[in-house]
Amino acid sequence: MAQAPDLSYDEVKDHLAIRIRAHTEFANFQLEDWFAENLRIPAGGALLEIGCGDGNWFETWAGALGGSGLIFGIDKNEELIARAAGREVACRTMLLRMDFNDLSAFLPETFGCAVAPYSIYYADDARATMAAMRALLKEGAWAYLIGPTERNAEGLYRLNRLIFGFESDDPTRRRTSRIEEEFLPAAESLFAEVASRRLPRTIAFPSVREYFEYYRATLLFRESCQKAGRTPSPAEIEACGWEELNLSKEVVLVEARR
Repeated sequence: MAQAPDLSYDEVKDHLAIRIRAHTEFANFQLEDWFAENLRIPAGGALLEIGCGDGNWFETWAGALGGSGLIFGIDKNEELIARAAGREVACRTMLLRMDFNDLSAFLPETFGCAVAPYSIYYADDARATMAAMRALLKEGAWAYLIGPTERNAEGLYRLNRLIFGFESDDPTRRRTSRIEEEFLPAAESLFAEVASRRLPRTIAFPSVREYFEYYRATLLFRESCQKAGRTPSPAEIEACGWEELNLSKEVVLVEARR
C-alpha cells in the first residue's frame, strides 16, 4: 500500500509575517471584517483557535468575546507561540504549544466556539480532527474552518513551473482541496448544521517584486527548492519574465454547529 503524503507543516516566522502583510495591505477584502460581523459566540465565552500562529487573529476574536472572554490558542511552533503571547488584546488569552492532531488535553464541551483559520488542512485525518473539535464544543456552539480552494494561488503554481520546470508535489496540491473534499463531508456527517461558501479573494500586488517576495515566503517555494536541490536567487526569479500582479486567493469558509 502506498504511504499517504505527509501534510504537516512547520511554519517559518518571517515567511508568515510577509504573507500576512500582503493579505492585509493588498487584498480586495479582509476575512477579519467578515468574522467581526458574523462570528457566533456569546460575549464572555471561551474560543479555541487551532493553529493560532503568532496570534494575528486575536484582535478579531477579542472584539466578539469582550473583556471577560477567553482565547485559547494552540500551535506547535514555539517561536510563533512566543510572539502570540506578546500580543495585547482586550480579553484573556491562554496559549499552549501542541500538535492539533491530538486534542485530548482538553475536556469535552469546554468551548463556545472553535476556529481554524488556514490551519486545519494540515491535519493527518480529517474525520478524526472534526470529531475531536465537535467533542470540545458546547451544545449549539459553532466551528469555523478556512482554507484554500483549487483556484487559490493558481498564479503561483504557474510561476513555480516557470522557475523550476516541474509541477508541484502532491502534498502541496492536495492541501488546496482538502477543506471541501475531506473536512466538509466529515463536518456534514458529524455536526447538526453545516454551511459552506467560497469567497473570491484577490491580492493585487503593487509591483512584481512584491509578488516575488510573497512567492518566496510560501510552502510551495520551500518544497520545490527541496525537490530541486537548489534555491533560486531573487535575481534569477526576477529574470524569468513574469509580469502578473493579481493573485487569486479564493478561500472556502465552513460553518458547523454542534
